[in-house]
Amino acid sequence: MELSVKYIDPGYDKFIFDAEKLKEEYQFACEWISSYGIDYQKTRFGDYERDFVEFLNKKGKVEAKESLRVFFNAHLEANELIRIKNVFDKHKELIDLDSIKKAVSGQKFRTGSKKDQSRDFAFELGVATRFIKAGYYVELNNIADLVAQVNGRTLYVECKRIKSQRQLEKRGK
Repeated sequence: MELSVKYIDPGYDKFIFDAEKLKEEYQFACEWISSYGIDYQKTRFGDYERDFVEFLNKKGKVEAKESLRVFFNAHLEANELIRIKNVFDKHKELIDLDSIKKAVSGQKFRTGSKKDQSRDFAFELGVATRFIKAGYYVELNNIADLVAQVNGRTLYVECKRIKSQRQLEKRGK
Protein backbone atom coordinates (compact mmCIF):
# COMPACT_ATOMS: atom_id res chain seq x y z
CA MET A 1 0.00 0.00 0.00
CA GLU A 2 1.42 3.35 -1.03
CA LEU A 3 0.95 6.22 1.38
CA SER A 4 0.79 9.74 0.12
CA VAL A 5 2.70 12.14 2.30
CA LYS A 6 0.78 15.27 3.21
CA TYR A 7 1.86 17.58 5.93
CA ILE A 8 -0.90 18.83 8.16
CA ASP A 9 0.21 22.47 7.90
CA PRO A 10 3.02 22.87 5.36
CA GLY A 11 2.51 26.61 5.01
CA TYR A 12 2.90 27.61 8.65
CA ASP A 13 5.12 30.50 7.62
CA LYS A 14 2.14 32.10 5.86
CA PHE A 15 0.73 32.88 9.30
CA ILE A 16 3.71 34.88 10.43
CA PHE A 17 2.57 38.27 9.25
CA ASP A 18 4.33 41.55 9.43
CA ALA A 19 2.59 44.02 11.73
CA GLU A 20 0.46 45.73 9.09
CA LYS A 21 -0.61 42.49 7.46
CA LEU A 22 -1.49 41.04 10.86
CA LYS A 23 -3.56 44.10 11.72
CA GLU A 24 -5.44 43.89 8.40
CA GLU A 25 -6.02 40.14 8.56
CA TYR A 26 -7.03 40.32 12.21
CA GLN A 27 -9.61 43.00 11.43
CA PHE A 28 -11.08 40.74 8.71
CA ALA A 29 -11.20 37.87 11.21
CA CYS A 30 -12.96 40.04 13.79
CA GLU A 31 -15.44 41.17 11.14
CA TRP A 32 -16.01 37.48 10.38
CA ILE A 33 -16.96 36.91 14.03
CA SER A 34 -19.28 39.92 13.78
CA SER A 35 -20.88 38.49 10.63
CA TYR A 36 -22.34 35.79 12.90
CA GLY A 37 -24.01 38.50 15.00
CA ILE A 38 -21.42 38.33 17.79
CA ASP A 39 -19.93 41.57 19.10
CA TYR A 40 -16.28 40.53 19.03
CA GLN A 41 -15.40 43.59 21.14
CA LYS A 42 -17.05 41.83 24.09
CA THR A 43 -15.01 38.65 23.58
CA ARG A 44 -11.38 37.86 24.29
CA PHE A 45 -10.64 38.88 20.70
CA GLY A 46 -11.72 42.43 21.49
CA ASP A 47 -9.27 42.27 24.40
CA TYR A 48 -6.48 41.21 22.05
CA GLU A 49 -7.23 44.09 19.71
CA ARG A 50 -6.98 46.49 22.66
CA ASP A 51 -3.74 44.78 23.74
CA PHE A 52 -2.18 45.48 20.32
CA VAL A 53 -3.14 49.15 20.49
CA GLU A 54 -1.91 49.50 24.07
CA PHE A 55 1.40 47.81 23.26
CA LEU A 56 2.02 50.11 20.31
CA ASN A 57 0.97 53.25 22.20
CA LYS A 58 2.93 52.63 25.42
CA LYS A 59 6.29 52.44 23.64
CA GLY A 60 8.35 51.30 26.60
CA LYS A 61 6.44 53.19 29.28
CA VAL A 62 5.45 50.00 31.10
CA GLU A 63 7.32 47.00 32.46
CA ALA A 64 8.77 45.27 29.39
CA LYS A 65 8.35 41.64 30.46
CA GLU A 66 4.61 41.97 31.16
CA SER A 67 4.07 44.12 28.09
CA LEU A 68 5.72 41.52 25.86
CA ARG A 69 3.81 38.67 27.51
CA VAL A 70 0.49 40.39 26.77
CA PHE A 71 1.54 41.32 23.23
CA PHE A 72 2.79 37.84 22.31
CA ASN A 73 -0.36 36.26 23.71
CA ALA A 74 -2.48 38.59 21.57
CA HIS A 75 -0.27 37.90 18.53
CA LEU A 76 -0.59 34.13 18.95
CA GLU A 77 -4.36 34.30 19.41
CA ALA A 78 -4.76 36.64 16.44
CA ASN A 79 -2.86 34.27 14.17
CA GLU A 80 -4.95 31.30 15.32
CA LEU A 81 -8.20 33.20 14.70
CA ILE A 82 -6.97 34.24 11.25
CA ARG A 83 -6.22 30.60 10.37
CA ILE A 84 -9.65 29.46 11.60
CA LYS A 85 -11.42 32.26 9.74
CA ASN A 86 -9.55 31.69 6.48
CA VAL A 87 -10.33 27.97 6.42
CA PHE A 88 -13.91 28.03 7.68
CA ASP A 89 -14.78 31.01 5.51
CA LYS A 90 -14.27 28.59 2.60
CA HIS A 91 -16.07 25.73 4.38
CA LYS A 92 -19.11 27.48 5.84
CA GLU A 93 -21.02 24.19 5.92
CA LEU A 94 -18.77 22.97 8.74
CA ILE A 95 -19.36 25.83 11.15
CA ASP A 96 -22.36 27.57 12.67
CA LEU A 97 -23.23 30.36 15.09
CA ASP A 98 -23.07 28.12 18.16
CA SER A 99 -19.59 26.93 17.17
CA ILE A 100 -18.33 30.49 16.75
CA LYS A 101 -19.88 31.59 20.06
CA LYS A 102 -18.29 28.66 21.82
CA ALA A 103 -14.85 29.27 20.31
CA VAL A 104 -14.60 33.02 20.96
CA SER A 105 -15.65 33.08 24.59
CA GLY A 106 -13.32 32.10 27.39
CA GLN A 107 -10.31 33.43 29.23
CA LYS A 108 -7.93 36.00 27.76
CA PHE A 109 -4.87 33.91 28.61
CA ARG A 110 -4.49 30.20 27.94
CA THR A 111 -3.33 29.73 31.51
CA GLY A 112 -6.29 31.65 32.94
CA SER A 113 -8.22 28.49 33.75
CA LYS A 114 -7.53 24.78 33.62
CA LYS A 115 -11.11 24.16 32.50
CA ASP A 116 -11.91 26.43 29.58
CA GLN A 117 -14.30 24.69 27.19
CA SER A 118 -14.17 27.54 24.70
CA ARG A 119 -10.40 27.23 24.36
CA ASP A 120 -10.70 23.46 24.10
CA PHE A 121 -13.21 23.90 21.27
CA ALA A 122 -11.09 26.57 19.58
CA PHE A 123 -8.21 24.08 19.73
CA GLU A 124 -10.44 21.49 18.01
CA LEU A 125 -11.21 24.01 15.27
CA GLY A 126 -7.49 24.74 14.91
CA VAL A 127 -6.71 21.03 14.50
CA ALA A 128 -9.57 20.70 11.99
CA THR A 129 -8.14 23.57 9.92
CA ARG A 130 -4.88 21.68 9.54
CA PHE A 131 -6.64 18.58 8.22
CA ILE A 132 -8.79 20.67 5.87
CA LYS A 133 -5.79 22.60 4.54
CA ALA A 134 -4.08 19.28 3.84
CA GLY A 135 -7.06 18.35 1.66
CA TYR A 136 -8.85 15.92 3.95
CA TYR A 137 -12.60 15.75 4.45
CA VAL A 138 -13.50 16.69 8.03
CA GLU A 139 -16.65 16.44 10.13
CA LEU A 140 -17.20 18.23 13.41
CA ASN A 141 -19.97 17.49 15.93
CA ASN A 142 -19.53 13.74 15.74
CA ILE A 143 -18.76 11.01 18.26
CA ALA A 144 -15.17 12.27 18.33
CA ASP A 145 -13.94 15.87 18.44
CA LEU A 146 -13.42 15.60 14.71
CA VAL A 147 -13.63 12.87 12.13
CA ALA A 148 -11.36 12.98 9.08
CA GLN A 149 -11.19 10.84 5.98
CA VAL A 150 -7.50 10.07 5.41
CA ASN A 151 -6.38 7.83 2.54
CA GLY A 152 -9.75 6.07 2.42
CA ARG A 153 -9.86 5.48 6.15
CA THR A 154 -11.94 7.12 8.82
CA LEU A 155 -9.84 8.73 11.52
CA TYR A 156 -11.52 9.66 14.81
CA VAL A 157 -9.54 12.43 16.46
CA GLU A 158 -9.80 13.53 20.07
CA CYS A 159 -8.19 16.96 20.39
CA LYS A 160 -6.71 17.55 23.82
CA ARG A 161 -4.81 20.65 24.80
CA ILE A 162 -1.73 19.86 26.83
CA LYS A 163 -1.91 22.02 29.93
CA SER A 164 1.05 20.69 31.92
CA GLN A 165 4.23 18.65 31.64
CA ARG A 166 2.54 15.86 33.58
CA GLN A 167 -0.32 15.74 31.08
CA LEU A 168 2.14 15.58 28.22
CA GLU A 169 3.88 12.59 29.75
CA LYS A 170 0.55 10.90 30.51
CA ARG A 171 -0.96 11.44 27.06
CA GLY A 172 2.24 10.90 25.11
CA LYS A 173 2.22 7.16 25.76
